Amino acid sequence: MKTFACLSGLLLLGTLNAKVYAWQKRSPEQKATYYTKQLQQDVGLDSMQYQLAYEINLRVSQQLDSLYGLNLEDEIRKKSMIPIFRSRDSSFRQVLTKRQFLMYDDIQRERWQKKKLEKEQLKAKNASTD
Repeated sequence: MKTFACLSGLLLLGTLNAKVYAWQKRSPEQKATYYTKQLQQDVGLDSMQYQLAYEINLRVSQQLDSLYGLNLEDEIRKKSMIPIFRSRDSSFRQVLTKRQFLMYDDIQRERWQKKKLEKEQLKAKNASTD
């Protein structure tokens, strides 16, 4: 049973790593388009906001790709991402209306909390199989 659980965990981890790798292989333009369309669905953008949001997302994607290219340790990379995301949010604050930005901020927070919970559950599951 433990062997099955370990193999299941490794399979899940391998699948997640493959998805991350595939995402990293996308061009900054593809990522910017994806995130801008997501923002469009979440808060509704007019054509000018869409173009400005795309430019912001493109800049962020390029910066993050450069950061990943440095092969930094996870903790250092995470700390290095903070100013990139702060700059992005500051730029979005200038482009979005107050209502749109608050919606965006709430959605981002919910996604971050969901991702954090999923990581904690995966850790707990892996710890219980050891």
